Amino acid sequence: MFDALKLKNTLLDDYSKLKHLGGWQAVADLYGVGKTMVWRIANTDYIPKDQTIRKKLGLPVSAQVFPVMGEILNGSAAPASRICPHCGNFFIPNAGKRRKCYVCVPYRDRKLDLL
Repeated sequence: MFDALKLKNTLLDDYSKLKHLGGWQAVADLYGVGKTMVWRIANTDYIPKDQTIRKKLGLPVSAQVFPVMGEILNGSAAPASRICPHCGNFFIPNAGKRRKCYVCVPYRDRKLDLL
């Protein structure tokens, strides 16, 4: 499993070793990404979202989203839930225009074999 603190410490260690050879630019050249990206990851809590940068840094390339089947419990931190008109499942929309759940209309044309 990926550990953000481990990546951060690795980048800071690489910086301390390569400081005399160009600093953050030398670290960026080592990984094949931009120096501002390397600095931002090492000095803040930033995790890159671009898949090519994630791959170069050894981060997981994709994330899995699992739809929750069933009713949203009272007290959950969600603005509102809807009922899908196609399958009848409850879901939390990520945008105001979404009318069907993520199983019936997958995100970015990815089909889920859950039904």
